[in-house]
Amino acid sequence: MMSHDVAIKSVSCLIPGFGEDGAEFGELIPTRELLDNITSLSSHGSRADNSFIAAKVGIETVAATRTSAGIMRQMWANRERPAHAARFAGYTNTCLYRMLAASIGRALYPLALAGRPPHVRAHIHIVSFPQPMLEYELFRVRREVGIDDVDLHTLIIQQGCAGLFSALKTAKLLLASSDFAADDVVLVTAENNMMPYLHQRAAGYADFGDINSWLFPGIFGEGVGALVLGRAGERSGAEWRLGVIEDEMVQREWRIAPRWNESAGCSEVVTRSRAVKQTYLANVTNHATRAIAACGGPDAVFRLCLHESNPLLVRTVAGRVGFPLDRVPSISASVGTLAIASSFSLLERATADLHRATPEQKQLVMVLIGESNGIRAGHLILSL
Repeated sequence: MMSHDVAIKSVSCLIPGFGEDGAEFGELIPTRELLDNITSLSSHGSRADNSFIAAKVGIETVAATRTSAGIMRQMWANRERPAHAARFAGYTNTCLYRMLAASIGRALYPLALAGRPPHVRAHIHIVSFPQPMLEYELFRVRREVGIDDVDLHTLIIQQGCAGLFSALKTAKLLLASSDFAADDVVLVTAENNMMPYLHQRAAGYADFGDINSWLFPGIFGEGVGALVLGRAGERSGAEWRLGVIEDEMVQREWRIAPRWNESAGCSEVVTRSRAVKQTYLANVTNHATRAIAACGGPDAVFRLCLHESNPLLVRTVAGRVGFPLDRVPSISASVGTLAIASSFSLLERATADLHRATPEQKQLVMVLIGESNGIRAGHLILSL
């Protein structure tokens, strides 16, 4: 009988400027350099000292593709007004989609080694702020990696940092369908692309006295991810079986959302920084506690993957639930907040560390929170 258990067969995440694999795609820009350029001068013509920011949010550098970084430095050199710089929202982040193709290739490669290349029957892509040419770029990326099936289903999920919940649930439904053969797989990809709102990094755009105006352009980094889902046990090699997927609406009011800025003459993404912190701590702590208990306690959990809003919040939650920090993967201090791409980064790092697992550590807990017609938070439990 065909198994309807679903497993993550492989996962890949690429971040520009981070590690050997990300070096060719971009750079890590110091947070201080970003804020020096995007925050406005005081009435006396001086720039506020922002050296405390790295310590306050724990993010020292932010990942940017070569495309984004080049445009940012052009804006800074020309002192472009935000309304004029908003034209870049329609530009394609070409380096990011080259990176996405590379990430998909990395995810498919180990499956090809285990037998014949997997048949990708559906592609689910998660994105918070899609660019105008997204559908074409996904088609081009798939062609580049050799996925050119006329029967391929493509779904785009426009959702924030917790979008992986929706993608996994959708993939499970597809794989349970009798239309999918035993070895058909679902490709799930994600991007955090700053190009649609890169004009928020125009020179002097943000008011340093208002954290809500500079937090989004100041600490969000770029990245992409890819994972492959299939029926459990259909191919050899390590795989994470999907267990509990539990998420809920925890707030109806937004925390990070776009709006029109009349005075600047462009759209912008605004972050309610205080509300973000409060909502994160309350709900991520709650779901981490519940998931760890469901696994049988901390000793049974190999890794606790907490959405990387910023490293200080991650450490706070780990302390509240009594989980060892050395088993909580975190790279946001070096790359910034990656939004949905963070889920792929955490899972890839945990998978790479599997050789360190003890016989008792058979489960992985991931806790996510993000925008989705309000704020959704939840957890998933994966088992070896």
